[in-house]
Amino acid sequence: MKLLITDLDGTLLTRAGAVHEDDLKAARALLAHGVHLSVATGRLYSGTRMHSQAIGVQGPVGCADGSQLVDARDHRALAVHPLPPETVAWLLAVEGVPYVFAEDSVHHDPRGEAHLVYVKTWSEQLVVHRDLGAVAWGPAKVVVLVGKHGPLQAAHERAKAEGLTAICFPFGDGLGLVVRRGGIDKGTAIEFIAAHHGVALADVAVVGDWLNDVPMLKRAGHRFVMGHASDEVKAHAHHVLPPGQSPLAHIAAHFGVKP
Repeated sequence: MKLLITDLDGTLLTRAGAVHEDDLKAARALLAHGVHLSVATGRLYSGTRMHSQAIGVQGPVGCADGSQLVDARDHRALAVHPLPPETVAWLLAVEGVPYVFAEDSVHHDPRGEAHLVYVKTWSEQLVVHRDLGAVAWGPAKVVVLVGKHGPLQAAHERAKAEGLTAICFPFGDGLGLVVRRGGIDKGTAIEFIAAHHGVALADVAVVGDWLNDVPMLKRAGHRFVMGHASDEVKAHAHHVLPPGQSPLAHIAAHFGVKP
């Protein structure tokens, strides 16, 4: 292993939203051993920066599920993959509660107030508008919708038919839908990060826990999954971590790196 890339929510971060001390020690040991560290997350960079710094990332991180690549050393944008404006327009016309990831903030209107506790996990930089549908959007990386099964299932099918990258998942008594530019995901993010460091994908280890982690699990040479992940995600793993195990500490030990 020459490069270790970790997911954040449900993986590296505790329920309190911090990095466990065991993982901080493991990160220092891995860096001293010559292993590059990085992050691939659904969060925007504004919600990723402090955690990347905590584990000592020196190079690109993949944010917004690969839609935003940023250099953690100087916070410079390296690549952005926005949705087509016409895609944003039709998604905002879907019956549901919309959120738009643009610049480095999550944008919403009054409909979105009810779910801000969930949405703030992506970024605490929130911008409120009177009506998202009336905004003249520039580059928007991601659109998230929350709503009833019927409209969101139909939107999911349309997104797939148009070649977009979309994940539909249960949310309360309805569904959530995340839509990104077609062909962009955490898999393309780890390809970018590995190429930056000159590391073959066979020498990349990744760890995650949710559906958006599957594309990077499919590409990496060493695949770790958290114990609470669904069977659908675990099916792509080489190693499933014991419940409650700190991921960086476990992976470091797996490769014989001691704090």
